[in-house]
Amino acid sequence: MGAKKIIKNITEFLNLTNFTVNSKRKALKDLLAKLKKKRVKVLRELKKDLEIQEEKELQEELELLSFHIKKAKKKLADM
Repeated sequence: MGAKKIIKNITEFLNLTNFTVNSKRKALKDLLAKLKKKRVKVLRELKKDLEIQEEKELQEELELLSFHIKKAKKKLADM
């Protein structure tokens, strides 16, 4: 998967509408930082006492975040 496609997928996942891409490497680093912040937020939410449905949704979101973080790190290493 190319860098542009990864950047596009992550911006869609994070619902970022006004994200500008100056350079691919810098954009990936910025998105990776945002993904990590969101992951921490989801982990904090999971520690709270939640309903089963909410917990499942957060687990799915955590899996997606982990997937996107893994892809972004791999692409950064390749650049």
